[in-house]
Parts: sequence; C-alpha cells; structure tokens
Amino acid sequence: MPRFVAVLTNLECLTTEDSGQDELYMTANGQRFWPSSGVFSMSNGDGAPNQAPMHEERILPPGGSVHIELFDEDDIDQDDNLGGVTIREFDAGHGDLVHEFTSDEANYRLTYHVE
Repeated sequence: MPRFVAVLTNLECLTTEDSGQDELYMTANGQRFWPSSGVFSMSNGDGAPNQAPMHEERILPPGGSVHIELFDEDDIDQDDNLGGVTIREFDAGHGDLVHEFTSDEANYRLTYHVE
C-alpha cells in the first residue's frame, strides 16, 4: 500500500485576527507541530513577515487523513482557532493546493500538496 505525505509549503497572511501581529501555531490531529517551539509572529503590514515559507511533512495513515488547524495564541484568554483543513490521500497528484483559514475575521492562505 502506498504511503502518502501531506507537505505544507507556505503560509501567507492576508488579514490578521488581532490588530497588529498574530502569534501563530498549527496542530495536526490536535497535536501542536509548527513552529517546532513557541509561536510564529505574522502580520499583513509592518513589524512581522506576511509569509512563512516552510517544509512541514505529515504522514497520512492508510485510507486516512490529517486535520490541520491554525491558532492565534492569546495571553489573557483562550487561543483563537482561525480554522482548519482536512488533507486526504486523494489530494495526491493534484499539484499545489490552497486553503484559506478565515475564522475570527482573519485570512491566512496555506499552500500544500500531497505526494
């Protein structure tokens, strides 16, 4: 049985959730994986990058999928879930795919592919 891998290649900020910068992290099936420690600050203006080139691989279980969620870390209340995407093995062979996280008035664009 072939093994499929979801490869996340870029995260782009179009609109932040907070005014100013967002402090971001991602989970795969509920487990935090990006960045490898702490958070990654992004904005669509000054003070932080609006692009996060990456090469993050998540192995897809046979016949399964991986659910990726993007969060903005908050100090005083619960972290904001900016949305999620389920990546499946049938996405393989379709080249670069794009998903936009648009919850909480944010807009982030994730580029990925399945190989």
